[in-house]
Amino acid sequence: MTELTRRLLLAGSAAAPFAGWVRLADAATPKDTAVFAKQIDDIISLDPHESYELSGGEICTNVYDRLLRYEAEDHTKLVGGVAESWAVSPDGKTLTFKIRPNLKFHSGAPVTVEDVEFSLQRAVLIGKTPAFLFTQLGWSKANVKDLVKASGGDTVTATITADFAPSLVLNLMSSIVASIMEKKVAMELSPEARDWLAEHGFDAQFGARPMARLIQTELKKSLADELLFGKLKGGGKVRVEVEDGKIALRYGN
Repeated sequence: MTELTRRLLLAGSAAAPFAGWVRLADAATPKDTAVFAKQIDDIISLDPHESYELSGGEICTNVYDRLLRYEAEDHTKLVGGVAESWAVSPDGKTLTFKIRPNLKFHSGAPVTVEDVEFSLQRAVLIGKTPAFLFTQLGWSKANVKDLVKASGGDTVTATITADFAPSLVLNLMSSIVASIMEKKVAMELSPEARDWLAEHGFDAQFGARPMARLIQTELKKSLADELLFGKLKGGGKVRVEVEDGKIALRYGN
């Protein structure tokens, strides 16, 4: 080995640790900033009637209101959510929920008894993983529209056919599957669109950090415009697809 080669190797060896230090310095967090990281590759859907994974559940809990909920300061106390109050029939088979007035969705539309009826029925009708929480009550695709009904201007009745204590049914109404969605606007994500978002929303260095920006640019802006001024102003459905390598929104009734 020549002296020149030896010196170059030694110089390279000595510089290698400092190269790592420079990389860490570039990624250093400002002193007034807290960074929270989480592995979210278990997310399959953010639809509360489909999601049954930990990460998706955490997000849905913060995005949707359930019919009932547990008091944040006392997790043993069941309180009203979308429902202001409730009553149980003497035989324990029919529960009547009075919907809280003046609630609104993110779109600005008022929450109605029809939205509650639609949401509880939908959880069973689409038949995704969390549907079993409701089907154990005796609800099925064939009968749920007869057993869950808007029964007045501000009430919804839910009748069970299985022999369960009303306390169990009420507890289920605080779970994510009992989240209330807006009936007039529904969004469906194709498998191709889900894969596209997963691929383009992930960065080897920053993880899933680009996902929020991607959803903002590809979905939120277009949907906000349509909700306020366009095709979804009066309600409807939107399906997210992929065409020519890009996200495409298809609207229908």
